[in-house]
Amino acid sequence: MIKVMEDEYGQERDEYRELRDQIFEENGGVCVESTDDGVDMAIATYPPADIRGPIVTVAGRGILQPDGGTEAAQPTIESHERLVPGRELKDDQALYRRRAAAFAQQRPDFSAVVSREDIRIPATVAATVYRLRNGPEFAFFLGQNPGVASDLSGMDPLEASILTREMARALENDELPQDVSGYAEYRAAMNRREQLRQSRRARNG
Repeated sequence: MIKVMEDEYGQERDEYRELRDQIFEENGGVCVESTDDGVDMAIATYPPADIRGPIVTVAGRGILQPDGGTEAAQPTIESHERLVPGRELKDDQALYRRRAAAFAQQRPDFSAVVSREDIRIPATVAATVYRLRNGPEFAFFLGQNPGVASDLSGMDPLEASILTREMARALENDELPQDVSGYAEYRAAMNRREQLRQSRRARNG
């Protein structure tokens, strides 16, 4: 019984460490650790946006009754709240815009490609792209490969952000396959490339 409990504890510990290392990698060496589970730790990595704006309660007109009396009407509640990026996200977005302006000088079609209405990505992916050195280049890649963006949207948000950083590194190293229809095709291409690299190493001893 003790051995089983130790094995289970060791497995949970290893999973926690693996997730922590992934968050460190994705978030540029920053991770908010706690005694909570890994999901809470991952969420803490991305501070929530501020919610600002008034909530207005509008009184309704009284309802006239058959006996001449007046019944109070239910008030109407109007919410004018909206999500506002926090300071860190604003800083990341400002840095991204400067990088995007420089990249757009090389690619005049940059704005048209990255602003496609059929491209949707999770908020964690967007936050990651804002922080990347080659964020505009990767955004351009997603605009050219909507299938990849669609697959990222269907993934766990943390997994999607980790994969984003992985693909951005491949793009920076000129190893990212172009014109892929989705994540599966990207992964297959990267696996073929890794197998080729390993076979070359084996031949060269």
